Amino acid sequence: MNGKPEPSARPSVFADDEAVLQYLALLPRARSPLFGERQTWDFNDVLRRPARLMPGQWRLPFMQLTAVQNLLARELAMIEFNPRHPDILARGLHLQPRPRKVGTVQRHVGILRALATFGADEGLPEDFSQWSTADFHRYITDRRQNLELTAVRPHIMTVKLLHRLAPVLSHGGLAADPWPGQTSSQVLELPSNRPLRTPVIPPETWFPLIQSAWTYIDTSGPEILQARAYWRDLQAAARRVPPLRGTPAVRPVAHQPRSPRPGMAAARHDAQQEGHHHGELVRPDSHDRRRAAHHLPRWI
Repeated sequence: MNGKPEPSARPSVFADDEAVLQYLALLPRARSPLFGERQTWDFNDVLRRPARLMPGQWRLPFMQLTAVQNLLARELAMIEFNPRHPDILARGLHLQPRPRKVGTVQRHVGILRALATFGADEGLPEDFSQWSTADFHRYITDRRQNLELTAVRPHIMTVKLLHRLAPVLSHGGLAADPWPGQTSSQVLELPSNRPLRTPVIPPETWFPLIQSAWTYIDTSGPEILQARAYWRDLQAAARRVPPLRGTPAVRPVAHQPRSPRPGMAAARHDAQQEGHHHGELVRPDSHDRRRAAHHLPRWI
């Protein structure tokens, strides 16, 4: 139902070749979607996608909308991504300067799609500006029968947004607020102090975690700092030693696998002695290891 020329109305304040993302940081060498793209705005490789989202969830589709509704959805998204656009300010509309997140814009466009589906089922005009206040009330009543009250709030807020953004919208801007002077919570009669839905975590669950974290900081913290200082000293004192002429820089160390079989200890002793004779490297004895460990913190 999209991709057709829009019906005659006042022209959109946005040009078809205008970039959608003018106030958000793009990825290197990324190209922003254009306002005139009527099917989908793809943000993959354009905006940094949260790791929890799949590539298909990082798009803004405009399908299942008529040409009038498609333009309305694109204009709504364009305004939310660019609230300080010069043409928006020129229409006397002053919004919060921070661009909306992709997820918020996706939700608002999805609600427009739900409005369009309801209107088609009820035989209402495709232009939401031609709906009556009673039509929007019936839509919210339908939503209340299928959703939790907290999930209905965004639908009321989106309808109110069509009234607030009316000076910039070519189609669908509402001349009046269907619920003047009321917030979405007041429309739904939601209590201001609703009970918490997340159960309280008992102290016997979180106190051991806090205690362990404090022990890590208070007890192990000084030793961690000591180890870091020791490591930095080693790095600062390190120097490159040139190999002797005619001597390989790295001498091979014979592979000596450990084995519990009898006689292996004597064989290792013989191998070490042979390594001494041939000038090969050998494993340090226990005295060398104890002497090196003396300089490290006890927990290493």
